[in-house]
Amino acid sequence: MRVAVTGAAGLLGRHVAAACRATGHDVRTIDRAAGADVTADLADLGAAVQALEGVEAVAHCAAIPRPTGRPGAEVFAVNMATAYAVA
Repeated sequence: MRVAVTGAAGLLGRHVAAACRATGHDVRTIDRAAGADVTADLADLGAAVQALEGVEAVAHCAAIPRPTGRPGAEVFAVNMATAYAVA
């Protein structure tokens, strides 16, 4: 199965991507940070649609896990808008 893992540069996303690969899935890693198969800001709906084209499942791991002290707009964009975009 072709699986996309968002937040693949993060702690959880790295482990989820590795587990998916270990069980034989074809994995596409997606992150805002360099080093992923696809570098994209998933808060941008157009970028999300393009990044997820052709996948059969999504493991959405992108988030700001400790949002205290971060700008509200950034927390909303990463933790909420990305969830909407990949749904």
